[in-house]
Amino acid sequence: METMNAREKLSGFLMSVDIPKEFFWEGDMGDYLNIALEHPAVLSTAHQRFHQAMEHWGKEKTRFLRQPLIHYKVFDDPFTPTHKHAIYGVDRALMQVAKIFRAAAYGFGQEHRLYLMRGPVGTAKSTFGELAADMLEAYSRTEPGKLYTLSWHVESSDEEGQHILGITDYVNKTDFDCPLHGEPIHIIPREIRQAALEKFLPQIEDRFPYPLRILDKNECPRCSDIFWRLLSRYKGDWMKILLDHVRVKRLLLSRRQSVGIAVTRPKAEKDQDATEWSGETNFVALAKYGSISDSRTFDFKGYFEVAHRGMLYSEELLKLSQTFLYDYLGASQEHRIQPKGFVEVDIDEVIFGGTNNPEWEKLRDTKEMEALRDRIIHIPMPYILKLGDEEKIYRKFFVVGDRRMQEQHMAPHTLEIAAYVGVISRLTKSKKGDLNLRDKLKLYDGKQVPGFNEDSIMELMREAENEGQEGLSPRYIHDKLSAAVVGVSLEEGKQCVNFFRALRELREGLVHHPHIKSETERKTYEERLAMAEEELMELLKDEVQQVMVGDEEALTEVHRKYIDNALAYKHGEKVKNPVTEQDEEPDETFMRGVEQMIDISDSAKETFREKILNAMAKRARDRDLDPKVPPFTYKTDERLHKAYKLRLFEQEKDRINWEALISKKAVGEDAQKRINALRAGLKEQKGYCDVCSAEVITYVASIFHRGEKVKK
Repeated sequence: METMNAREKLSGFLMSVDIPKEFFWEGDMGDYLNIALEHPAVLSTAHQRFHQAMEHWGKEKTRFLRQPLIHYKVFDDPFTPTHKHAIYGVDRALMQVAKIFRAAAYGFGQEHRLYLMRGPVGTAKSTFGELAADMLEAYSRTEPGKLYTLSWHVESSDEEGQHILGITDYVNKTDFDCPLHGEPIHIIPREIRQAALEKFLPQIEDRFPYPLRILDKNECPRCSDIFWRLLSRYKGDWMKILLDHVRVKRLLLSRRQSVGIAVTRPKAEKDQDATEWSGETNFVALAKYGSISDSRTFDFKGYFEVAHRGMLYSEELLKLSQTFLYDYLGASQEHRIQPKGFVEVDIDEVIFGGTNNPEWEKLRDTKEMEALRDRIIHIPMPYILKLGDEEKIYRKFFVVGDRRMQEQHMAPHTLEIAAYVGVISRLTKSKKGDLNLRDKLKLYDGKQVPGFNEDSIMELMREAENEGQEGLSPRYIHDKLSAAVVGVSLEEGKQCVNFFRALRELREGLVHHPHIKSETERKTYEERLAMAEEELMELLKDEVQQVMVGDEEALTEVHRKYIDNALAYKHGEKVKNPVTEQDEEPDETFMRGVEQMIDISDSAKETFREKILNAMAKRARDRDLDPKVPPFTYKTDERLHKAYKLRLFEQEKDRINWEALISKKAVGEDAQKRINALRAGLKEQKGYCDVCSAEVITYVASIFHRGEKVKK
């Protein structure tokens, strides 16, 4: 017996959180029909409910390459605190999924198909299944997504009723839940259902957003058997059955409790058992009731029965034997299964699975599977090709401030460079000889590359239709990042995980990579890793440059001087010297010094200046129309901004003894101050620690000492 003292003890540790009483609602059939009139969505089919659930968490409309793009927020995983099942970078594929389920919800035929997500390893196929399960669970707990099932009731003194329900072995048991957690209205036999609902249907049909399907389905075999036995008992008075024996209750879909959601894992063909999918005879009950056709002798525990009114997702679906695949065919096409030795069972569920490319190719080449292929809607799931989206995957696991990494610092850009390796390994070389893979990656990531526009990107995508179906998987990148983190934790005195270590782990892992089939393929991946190292080199040089020339006043002054001289050059005018206040010819040496930082040739200088001045004039006109438009500053044009920084950096870099930095020789007091300021700037402005800031400075010093030209 509960005591207040015991409750007070618990209150010292636990917060009082209310579980909604609506979850435990029970009523009779009349109550349920009233609910259906107020909230017609409770009568939705599994496909209709799946579509509603996808829409429930909202969506955002964007555009990509002038094409409309819809991002469904449910794929951000609002169901787990860490958003571990969030799916990034494949919005076009997920839009296709949404269109399919919309068509299925409206009854255009897609509800009779098997949905197959196909792609290489590590492309979020299983994650989609996990997320869909979480989505349906959560949606069934919302007001718009509520649904109901039925339970049978007899009085404790009604021995005949207990025998009909099959509960005589349980003391004081008076209730029996529908084993298929079926739709309550389906208990009315299909033969009389339309006539029985003659008053109800006109009140709801115009308010139901989809085609109404409550007349189409047969009832659960066990409930049908109970109904007809009671009907015989009451000489055909089916209303008495509804009034005295049928109870309706709220249904919460739950994967853990095997209610409306089933997820299957791959097994070896010899271990596949039909009863796992379709249920089996309960031989203890068979000994009692004597007939295999008696519904009381059958356990509705197969995946197909468990998933009724929800979803069935099968990982590695095509690894199943052909016999089982044909079971899937009937389940999706006819919405009906045939357990061994038992009657047919109507099911209402979304059936989909995942497969890797080799199994899909095998299915396509198997003539005997033509009927199955014809009923599959296959959804390509490619690797991510956008750097920013790929990086989001790893940020879910390697979080700054996470307890697992409290003793370790992760250097800035470590995850970015790891993501870079993944993305560039998946890109296909363009037939356009003037576009390298690093620039192609930038274009896909939404950055500017001179000479290319949106039309160019669309053309690149068209010429590489299968791009994203090969390359290093996010799983491989993740494993190597984990190895880098663990490796640092085992080294004394090391607390920083950086990009150098991550790249080393990624390279060394190629030797034993299970999916690399030849030395040629391995060398190709090593070449892509080298491209990532080149990107890292440019990125780190840029970081050091920014810290050394980050003075906004200096950048603004360089910008003002360049624009004044460019305007004077264009109009054949002179420029006033700010010191002498004398009119002078435009400073061609200064302008060329800026332009050469970004490889503007002598023949292209006038075109470049014209574009800059036109952009500045357009920005001024836009500001006249809308004062909220920002002014044209040194940051507005990316290439010009870069040229200014390089120009200032060239003036500053010779003041540091880079050779001394590499050899760690002692330097003068003034030089040491500059080095200390650079290190402090990297820490304060860029997020480096003492360890990685020193490593970056040494690395960049070695580049400058070799006399390489600083450019990006």
